[in-house]
Parts: sequence; C-alpha cells; structure tokens
Amino acid sequence: MNGFTIVVIIILVAFVGMALMMVFSSKVRSKMFGRQMEISKSLLEDNKENFKDLARVGAQMQKEILEENEDVLKEVSSKSADIESVGIEKKAAAFKRGLTGEGEKETKFCKHCGAKIEADSIFCKECGKKQ
Repeated sequence: MNGFTIVVIIILVAFVGMALMMVFSSKVRSKMFGRQMEISKSLLEDNKENFKDLARVGAQMQKEILEENEDVLKEVSSKSADIESVGIEKKAAAFKRGLTGEGEKETKFCKHCGAKIEADSIFCKECGKKQ
C-alpha cells in the first residue's frame, strides 16, 4: 500500500469512529442538541420584532373581518338566542309536567299485587292478572 491509501483509510476510520461516537455517545448528542437549542433561541430573539409585527397584522385583519361581518354576526347571535329561548321554554314545560303530573295518564293499583298500572289496563304488567 502506498502512503495515500493509508491516509485515506485512516481518515475513513476516524470518520466512522466519530459517526459511531455520535450515535452511541449521549454526551455528544446532548452537546449537539444544546448547540441546536442555542441556535433556535438566537433565531427567536433575532426575529422577535418580526413576530410582534405578524401578531399586530393578524389582530388588525381579525378586527377588519369582524367589522365587515358585524351584521351577519348579530343576526346569528340573535337566532341563537331565539333557539335557546325556545329550548328553555320546552324544558321548563316538561319539568312542570313532571312536577304537576300534567299530561300523564291516570293510574290505579293492581287488585292482586298492588303495582301501579294505567287506569284503563285490563291486565297488570307486573303479575299479569286480569283487573
């Protein structure tokens, strides 16, 4: 082997060794990760004003969209309130019926077992005997 071939082999072995060390060495990985974190922090710090400008533009666009659609939003809000009002009225009526017994069928008690049954029942649902 000539001198050039030996140098190439040494470089390749060193490169493979470094690659293996990076893969298996937690210290090397943590050092690389730490460096990446430093770069990320630096990028964020360098672009802080750009992010603030972007947030301002987004807020302004949101305000303009809301102003342009104010009538539609008011209409939707009004309809939602109407729907909720109807729902509340229905629930209140159902609750009232439950408390007062309005709308319920009349009941009686079975002559044989004493179970509560509908007044027009011919047979008891509990014991099955004729009334």
